[in-house]
Amino acid sequence: RAGGPPADAADIHPPLNLDRTEWADVVRAWNGMAQPVNEAKGAVIFPLVEHLTKGRRQAINARLPALRNLEGFRLLFKRVSESAFLRGEAKGHGHDNWRCTLDFVLRESKFAKIMEGTYDDRKDAASKESWRNGFAAILAEAHARGGPGHDAGPESPTHH
Repeated sequence: RAGGPPADAADIHPPLNLDRTEWADVVRAWNGMAQPVNEAKGAVIFPLVEHLTKGRRQAINARLPALRNLEGFRLLFKRVSESAFLRGEAKGHGHDNWRCTLDFVLRESKFAKIMEGTYDDRKDAASKESWRNGFAAILAEAHARGGPGHDAGPESPTHH
């Protein structure tokens, strides 16, 4: 990207040694969600990602058809940050000191549960409708562009 990306919390904490790929953008989006939550809580609620492993690249690729683009991942991470359970606030039953990681979110069975609202707090219908509408808009935009693609670049991170 010409001139480099704008600095944001995800680019500053921690310093990632990543190529500018769609995979790295997803990791930056996770860290961009996690860093402010961690700072606000004064603790590590969502561990920051420091390494982009082969397994993480494969997991991101596996979720791409459902999420369509980087904005879909951001919306997913926003939903994660809004769940008391995923923030580790559910105590007892073996959940003490548990932390939700990017790897947890990308795991097929957990991803499905997040998308289905299993971990959502019991909210009013308007909140759930807002999630559905936001995600539907992302899907419609991706469809209008002719495919699952990303905000910029090739249709799949596997291009890199």
